[in-house]
Order: sequence, then structure tokens, then C-alpha cells
Amino acid sequence: NNITGVVYVTYVVDKDGNITKVEIARGVHPSLDNEALRVVKTITGYKPGRQRGKAVPVEFTIPIRFTLAG
Repeated sequence: NNITGVVYVTYVVDKDGNITKVEIARGVHPSLDNEALRVVKTITGYKPGRQRGKAVPVEFTIPIRFTLAG
């Protein structure tokens, strides 16, 4: 569909290192937004944030850039 752009996704890494509260902060097109959500939900291997020696949830925002090859 010749759609390109940057989708900003916010999410929280909880006390157990799991990704929760995945949301689009700024979208481009529903098809790109849905793909960005799908990709972020598959990320694993996070360690929880720590504050004063205790695990705490941490919010992140990442940009995902979609471009056309060619």
C-alpha cells in the first residue's frame, strides 16, 4: 500500500520482567500499528527495573520505523 512511517509504542516491563500495557503512542496506519503491537508483544528476556534493591515496573517508549525496500 506504499505506507511508511514511524510508529511509537509504549509498554511496561512489570516486576517479573513481562511486557504489559502495550499501546500505540503515535500511529501511522492501522496495518502498521497492528504489526508494531504484534512485534512488541513477542519481545522476551527483559529484566525488571530495580529501585532501592526491589523490582519495580518501568515504562518504555520505542519507535518502530517502517520503510519500503527498493
